Amino acid sequence: MGWPLGEARKRVYRFLLWDTGLALSGAWLVNVAILVMAAAVFHREGLVVTDFAEAYRTLSPLLGPLAALAFGVALLASGLSSTVTGTLAAQVVVEGFLRLRVERGRLRLIVRLLALLPAAVALSLGLPAMALIVLSQVVLSLTLPVALFPLARLTEDPARMGELQNGPLARALAWGAAFFVTGLNLWLLARLLTG
Repeated sequence: MGWPLGEARKRVYRFLLWDTGLALSGAWLVNVAILVMAAAVFHREGLVVTDFAEAYRTLSPLLGPLAALAFGVALLASGLSSTVTGTLAAQVVVEGFLRLRVERGRLRLIVRLLALLPAAVALSLGLPAMALIVLSQVVLSLTLPVALFPLARLTEDPARMGELQNGPLARALAWGAAFFVTGLNLWLLARLLTG
């Protein structure tokens, strides 16, 4: 289309930002809708539900068969949205930062298989699904700073980002988020160890 290189880069980054933002927002909205709906229904009925299978089985008698189907579809949509975001992130890292050329279909397959591997191993060992979900969130929480600090540093580096480097406000927000998440993790870890 004849865009200058700098302008084309800005357009690509803008589209990537929107794409990632929409995918993550979709997953967040679905998760919030599931939690609010389930909490409202189960609280109203005075039920204590401790896992997804129980929630699925309980929704049909309370709200009808379509409610359980909607619950399942919402969980699937949330998982797909998260998977798409992870696959796009892996593609950007592999192609953009590592400068490796891998066929996109093969890269997507590898990323998804790697994402499924820990869950498949844990389920084959007979670990309960709800315990796996909690464990995955703990691991995600503890590994998030490992990604946030390099990301904050990378996006402020003029040698790598050029004119697209973070400005002062974005830098402050990026470093603030990295330290905030790390502080929360340390606080929760201290509470776990002392309580």
